[in-house]
Amino acid sequence: MVQMRKKPTFVFQTYMENDDVFNKGEFKFGAEARATGVYGFWQLSFGSTGAG
Repeated sequence: MVQMRKKPTFVFQTYMENDDVFNKGEFKFGAEARATGVYGFWQLSFGSTGAG
């Protein structure tokens, strides 16, 4: 089972004032997210939207 805690967002370092960009000429791109995964007994799992 996977529980998403924070949706993935695209992050980047492209500003010329950034140390890696200025000194090394390296632009960095990535994704930031938070999630957890656990093993579960699938017969006892259920879904909920959280709406009452």
